[in-house]
Amino acid sequence: MEIRNHKPSVWRKLLWKSDIPSTGKLLALAVAEMADYNHGDSAHPGNTLLARMVGKTEQSVRKTLKELRAAQVITRTAVNNRKYADEYQLSWPYDNGYPVGRPWGILVAPPDDGEPH
Repeated sequence: MEIRNHKPSVWRKLLWKSDIPSTGKLLALAVAEMADYNHGDSAHPGNTLLARMVGKTEQSVRKTLKELRAAQVITRTAVNNRKYADEYQLSWPYDNGYPVGRPWGILVAPPDDGEPH
Protein backbone atom coordinates (compact mmCIF):
# COMPACT_ATOMS: atom_id res chain seq x y z
CA MET A 1 0.00 0.00 0.00
CA GLU A 2 1.27 3.47 -0.82
CA ILE A 3 0.39 6.90 0.53
CA ARG A 4 -0.27 9.83 -1.80
CA ASN A 5 -0.60 13.49 -0.96
CA HIS A 6 -3.41 15.48 -2.54
CA LYS A 7 -4.58 19.01 -3.01
CA PRO A 8 -7.62 19.64 -0.78
CA SER A 9 -10.25 19.51 -3.56
CA VAL A 10 -9.32 15.94 -4.57
CA TRP A 11 -8.80 14.84 -0.97
CA ARG A 12 -12.26 16.10 0.07
CA LYS A 13 -13.91 14.00 -2.63
CA LEU A 14 -12.13 10.89 -1.34
CA LEU A 15 -13.11 11.79 2.22
CA TRP A 16 -16.82 12.20 1.42
CA LYS A 17 -16.92 8.77 -0.25
CA SER A 18 -15.01 7.01 2.54
CA ASP A 19 -16.20 4.92 5.48
CA ILE A 20 -14.73 7.35 8.03
CA PRO A 21 -17.22 8.15 10.84
CA SER A 22 -18.75 11.63 10.94
CA THR A 23 -16.54 12.92 13.78
CA GLY A 24 -13.43 11.87 11.87
CA LYS A 25 -14.69 13.50 8.68
CA LEU A 26 -15.51 16.74 10.47
CA LEU A 27 -12.11 16.88 12.17
CA ALA A 28 -10.30 15.98 8.93
CA LEU A 29 -12.15 18.80 7.14
CA ALA A 30 -11.15 21.22 9.90
CA VAL A 31 -7.49 20.26 9.35
CA ALA A 32 -7.98 20.67 5.58
CA GLU A 33 -9.27 24.21 6.11
CA MET A 34 -5.83 25.15 7.39
CA ALA A 35 -3.82 23.34 4.70
CA ASP A 36 -2.21 24.99 1.67
CA TYR A 37 -4.81 25.16 -1.11
CA ASN A 38 -2.54 23.87 -3.88
CA HIS A 39 -0.57 21.19 -2.08
CA GLY A 40 -2.59 20.14 0.98
CA ASP A 41 0.35 20.64 3.31
CA SER A 42 1.51 23.10 5.97
CA ALA A 43 -1.59 22.75 8.15
CA HIS A 44 -0.83 23.87 11.72
CA PRO A 45 -4.06 23.38 13.65
CA GLY A 46 -3.82 23.51 17.41
CA ASN A 47 -5.90 20.97 19.34
CA THR A 48 -7.69 23.74 21.24
CA LEU A 49 -8.76 25.43 18.01
CA LEU A 50 -9.80 22.14 16.43
CA ALA A 51 -11.86 21.26 19.50
CA ARG A 52 -13.66 24.58 19.25
CA MET A 53 -14.22 24.17 15.50
CA VAL A 54 -15.79 20.72 15.77
CA GLY A 55 -17.48 21.03 19.15
CA LYS A 56 -15.49 18.25 20.84
CA THR A 57 -13.09 18.03 23.77
CA GLU A 58 -9.33 18.28 23.27
CA GLN A 59 -9.04 14.67 24.44
CA SER A 60 -11.51 13.59 21.72
CA VAL A 61 -9.57 15.62 19.14
CA ARG A 62 -6.26 13.98 20.11
CA LYS A 63 -7.83 10.50 19.90
CA THR A 64 -9.44 11.18 16.52
CA LEU A 65 -6.27 12.74 15.07
CA LYS A 66 -4.40 9.60 16.10
CA GLU A 67 -7.02 7.46 14.33
CA LEU A 68 -6.87 9.64 11.20
CA ARG A 69 -3.07 9.29 11.15
CA ALA A 70 -3.35 5.51 11.59
CA ALA A 71 -5.85 5.38 8.70
CA GLN A 72 -3.32 7.41 6.66
CA VAL A 73 -5.85 10.13 5.87
CA ILE A 74 -3.55 12.80 7.30
CA THR A 75 0.19 12.67 7.86
CA ARG A 76 1.94 14.48 10.69
CA THR A 77 4.98 16.08 9.05
CA ALA A 78 6.35 17.86 12.12
CA VAL A 79 5.90 17.32 15.85
CA ASN A 80 6.21 20.54 17.78
CA ASN A 81 6.24 21.55 21.41
CA ARG A 82 3.49 23.09 23.54
CA LYS A 83 4.12 26.54 22.05
CA TYR A 84 3.51 25.53 18.41
CA ALA A 85 1.00 23.19 16.80
CA ASP A 86 2.04 20.02 14.96
CA GLU A 87 2.11 20.21 11.17
CA TYR A 88 -0.08 18.00 8.97
CA GLN A 89 -0.39 17.13 5.32
CA LEU A 90 -3.49 15.70 3.61
CA SER A 91 -2.78 12.15 2.45
CA TRP A 92 -4.69 9.07 1.33
CA PRO A 93 -3.87 5.34 1.21
CA TYR A 94 -3.74 3.70 -2.23
CA ASP A 95 -3.74 0.01 -3.07
CA ASN A 96 -2.63 -1.15 -6.53
CA GLY A 97 -2.93 2.40 -7.86
CA TYR A 98 -6.51 2.93 -6.62
CA PRO A 99 -7.65 5.00 -3.61
CA VAL A 100 -8.81 2.93 -0.65
CA GLY A 101 -12.49 3.66 -0.08
CA ARG A 102 -12.52 2.14 3.38
CA PRO A 103 -9.48 3.54 5.17
CA TRP A 104 -11.25 3.12 8.48
CA GLY A 105 -11.46 -0.58 7.68
CA ILE A 106 -7.68 -0.63 8.05
CA LEU A 107 -8.26 0.10 11.74
CA VAL A 108 -11.39 -1.92 12.41
CA ALA A 109 -11.85 -5.47 11.24
CA PRO A 110 -15.20 -5.97 9.49
CA PRO A 111 -17.78 -8.00 11.40
CA ASP A 112 -17.63 -11.71 10.81
CA ASP A 113 -21.20 -12.27 9.72
CA GLY A 114 -20.40 -14.63 6.87
CA GLU A 115 -21.09 -11.95 4.26
CA PRO A 116 -18.31 -10.68 1.97
CA HIS A 117 -17.30 -7.03 2.59
